[in-house]
Amino acid sequence: MDCQPVGGSVAPLSTSDDLRAMFGKNRGIQGHQNSCYLDATLFSMFAFTSVFDSLLFRPQTSHDIKEYNEVQRVLREEIVNPLRANLFVRADRIMKLRTMLDHLSSVRGLTTEEKGTRQHNKGVQESRCRKSSYG
Repeated sequence: MDCQPVGGSVAPLSTSDDLRAMFGKNRGIQGHQNSCYLDATLFSMFAFTSVFDSLLFRPQTSHDIKEYNEVQRVLREEIVNPLRANLFVRADRIMKLRTMLDHLSSVRGLTTEEKGTRQHNKGVQESRCRKSSYG
């Protein structure tokens, strides 16, 4: 199934028709290689709410890693916007983010091992800033 990047700002799903449209084949985030925790976390954070949208649009600061803009772009244009606009994200888009997080954080195995929400959140936090707020 086609899953092209979607630029700009796409509003979260918000109507009962949006909810009904989410049911069926090729809907949501396609799982692959133990991605279920990250898939569920991203779906919960972005499909039906804009509470976390600041992660998608906050400008880079001097405290962020140099790859910040690319991580943010992948999250926004290859995962969140396609989920909201097309109701589906292919597994290779999630794997791209997982690979970036695996290289940029101290959490290893994000592409090959099952990791819980805390490990994925730590990877995301460390990929945004040089210092992690997690212990």
